[in-house]
Amino acid sequence: MVGLGDLPGDFFDSFALGVSGDGSVVVGRGRAASTRAFIWDATNGMQDLNLVLETQYDLNLTGWTLHQAWAISDDGLTIVGWGINPDGKQEAWITTLPAPPECPADLNDDGSVNVTDLLSLLGGWGPNPGHPADINDDGTVSVTDLLAILGAWGECP
Repeated sequence: MVGLGDLPGDFFDSFALGVSGDGSVVVGRGRAASTRAFIWDATNGMQDLNLVLETQYDLNLTGWTLHQAWAISDDGLTIVGWGINPDGKQEAWITTLPAPPECPADLNDDGSVNVTDLLSLLGGWGPNPGHPADINDDGTVSVTDLLAILGAWGECP
């Protein structure tokens, strides 16, 4: 059993309602200043789902407050729940997140991270916004990206 934590603010109050097939993503209800839907993973911990959808997926949720996430699909990409819509009425919602890249370090998409990917990274070294080797999207192909390539060396996960 793993404690998932809580949303910042208010008192400690959260509970899980849905788990992806591999257990890596959990959704449910937590309490910040008000009741909010949350999403949890081991890397990011518990986060307000409204904020995640707006900041990480560029969804416009103006007027919406997602109060509860009821379930998540086995692949962790489709989430359903209920909230308050822009008209102030309770309404069910569903969102489908884009699938993450299969292996961002596989720059040529040949199914493995190898010398070809390393050479592509070295060829783009330095300030280079939009280059495929800028794995962390910070506008520069750097040591951070090199470490991502070396960490994924061999077969893509």
